[in-house]
Amino acid sequence: MFLVDPDDLLNTVHSDRSGGYRVTGSESEVTSIKPYLRVNHTCGVNADRCYRISDYTIPAEAIDSANFFEMKKISLNVKGDRNDKKTCK
Repeated sequence: MFLVDPDDLLNTVHSDRSGGYRVTGSESEVTSIKPYLRVNHTCGVNADRCYRISDYTIPAEAIDSANFFEMKKISLNVKGDRNDKKTCK
């Protein structure tokens, strides 16, 4: 029996005072992976106890690379390239 594995959480980090962050993670998979960075934030949200979830695709050439993928700047006022939704607690 072969079970399909949903998205795996590889790591959770918080940005530093200047907004910088470094994320690393690894996973052993049978098929190829499609990694993405998920950012939970309150930019553009005007309701208490609510936040936005924005997903950004990590390019395939960054997978299994000895080099770091540098994402540069992310504008959280613009929707993510993969998914963007608002949620409230």
